[in-house]
Amino acid sequence: AEETRVPLLHPTDVHGSLLPYDDLLERPAARGLAKVATLVKQVRAEGQAVMLLDDGDALAGSPLVSVWRRGDRSRP
Repeated sequence: AEETRVPLLHPTDVHGSLLPYDDLLERPAARGLAKVATLVKQVRAEGQAVMLLDDGDALAGSPLVSVWRRGDRSRP
């Protein structure tokens, strides 16, 4: 029987952060979708598929998300 291993990346509590920066505390933070993208690229560069499972809180908590949620929904 063949065995296949697939790395699993499991981010949680992203809170709408695109960059590794805490907008409320105005300092760098160890989070953000840019960091997730970097990890995915690293695994793919090793020639592997990667499974990405987000554990929620992706759309809550940042000023960017607040503007998106309360903004004019008639525009993209």
